[in-house]
Amino acid sequence: METSYAICYMHCGTSRPIVHLDIKSSSIFLDESFTAKLSNFGFAVSIAPGEDFFRGNSVEGTFGYVDPEYQETLWVTEKCDVCSFGVILVEVLTGQNPSEMFSGQ
Repeated sequence: METSYAICYMHCGTSRPIVHLDIKSSSIFLDESFTAKLSNFGFAVSIAPGEDFFRGNSVEGTFGYVDPEYQETLWVTEKCDVCSFGVILVEVLTGQNPSEMFSGQ
């Protein structure tokens, strides 16, 4: 739940939405109280006020977690993070690594 709150804050709680672009299970840490902390903001971008997207130059992120629409268009939107978070939920429910699920292994 804390990770979804962090994503919501990045997208809606700042004057310029921040898109993480590399949300994956290994980017979520638990502190001593088992509170989730989102990390690894190396690929994060900020979308300008009044804009709906940021046009990237190349696909950033980890295979298996990257939004397929972003891979095709290079348009960075909040949907990129929502898709990645959905992949994490599938990973938690199935216990399988996304790169294995999507590569057909």
